[in-house]
Amino acid sequence: MKSEKIKSLLTSFLWLSLMLIIISLIVGSIVFICEIIGDKTTLSFLFKKIYIAIVLLGYSLAIYILLRLTDNFKENPFIQSSVKRFNIIGYIFFIEAIIEAAYSSIFNPDHGLVQILGLNITIGLVTLVIISLTFFLIADVFNKAIKIKEYNDLTI
Repeated sequence: MKSEKIKSLLTSFLWLSLMLIIISLIVGSIVFICEIIGDKTTLSFLFKKIYIAIVLLGYSLAIYILLRLTDNFKENPFIQSSVKRFNIIGYIFFIEAIIEAAYSSIFNPDHGLVQILGLNITIGLVTLVIISLTFFLIADVFNKAIKIKEYNDLTI
């Protein structure tokens, strides 16, 4: 009973987050178009807005896939589509990390922890890489659990 309430609360939080991101993208796009029409754009401004849009799109896609995973978990969590979705989320966060590295190296080269081969390593970049690796690890564990479950189903 208590875990069901927590799951419901977390699912509601994910839906709310997704809606807020979508609203932010829509409002941001309208403001961006108005600023382009008003001729207030610079190249730096343009890249910053595109960076924000790409990051928000990535997060919204990851949240949507997490919501789809919660549907899987209601029926049977140990299916290949769960593994596929965990891997997709891992790739999304890895791509977000690459985008973060490129953006911070070009536009904020002095604000990182360290620079390695011209790449600006930031806390955000390290966090995104760790999150990405965590989702890949979860996908691998689920894949092994599916194989063990299939083996146990065959032996019974």
